[in-house]
Amino acid sequence: MTRPAIPAEIRRKVLMESGHRCAIPHCGHLDVDLHHIIPYEQCMEHASENLIALCPNCHRLCHSNKIDRKSLIQYKQRGQKIFSGEKYDLDSPKYPNGSLEVEISNWQVQKFSELDKGHLKYEIEVEYPVFNQDKFSWAEEVNSAVKYGALEHISGIRNLANEAPWTWAFENKEVGVSEGVSSFVGSFEVTLLNEYFVSIRFSFFSYYRGANHPNHFSRTLNYFIKPVYLVKLFHLYEFDLNYLEVVSKSIRQELLKSYGSEDGKLNDQMLHGTKPELENFKDFNLTPNGVLFTFDEYSIAPYVSGRHEVLLPLGSAGLCWTPNLTNRI
Repeated sequence: MTRPAIPAEIRRKVLMESGHRCAIPHCGHLDVDLHHIIPYEQCMEHASENLIALCPNCHRLCHSNKIDRKSLIQYKQRGQKIFSGEKYDLDSPKYPNGSLEVEISNWQVQKFSELDKGHLKYEIEVEYPVFNQDKFSWAEEVNSAVKYGALEHISGIRNLANEAPWTWAFENKEVGVSEGVSSFVGSFEVTLLNEYFVSIRFSFFSYYRGANHPNHFSRTLNYFIKPVYLVKLFHLYEFDLNYLEVVSKSIRQELLKSYGSEDGKLNDQMLHGTKPELENFKDFNLTPNGVLFTFDEYSIAPYVSGRHEVLLPLGSAGLCWTPNLTNRI
């Protein structure tokens, strides 16, 4: 069967993320191909989240496993962050703001790794922040919650690697890393850290061997730290408001600017994914510029469109943020 061409819109998006150069740092060659992080033979589709721009030399290194999948995922995330205007240091990729020295004193990166080379064949690598207990009185309590939030999903790949019917064909077979290993990779961003709040977004990549394509999903944690308590969405709005209606309306207005049709309407999937229901807005982060809502693939758009983000600025008219938020961010 002939492989279909990569759609022009997806090709353009992937190339723009890398600046129309090889996405491997310190290479930057202008002659590039698009490489599937999960091989096309397994996923059978061209999704922007699974494509990365590589020069012919780096492309060959990937196919010979000299550049592994976990490295490609980090290079992909690096390109996405740089394209969106965030700072990204490859040697310390989870520090988007401020100086590296200051942020290292605020937190360190802890990594959980697990590799099964037996018949299950899976690999897990999840990074999460550990805040400095000598500097922050709240750090011990928040660190416990952050570690749980980072690692609570790893049981899924262990279970599916052992039990999912589509993995049985791989059992007890010698296969290469790109062919038959399930992967679960987690990274994080600290979107806000000040004297009142800490906000973290986890980005997870999961691939179950034999599946049609990888999946990506986000989880967020927001804490008020004087005293420590988990910030819920309703905390951000005046209590006499129907805050879900306000959030839904505001996010739809932002989406219309980029995705509205000629008649000024959103498509049915976006309308469904932004209905005034709490589940639709569970992933939000506090940032210096406002509240950032994350919509994972499938939630408001097809898988190939990847993750969407909507920032509602603190100064937005009609949002009626609570003073506890606007006065402390």
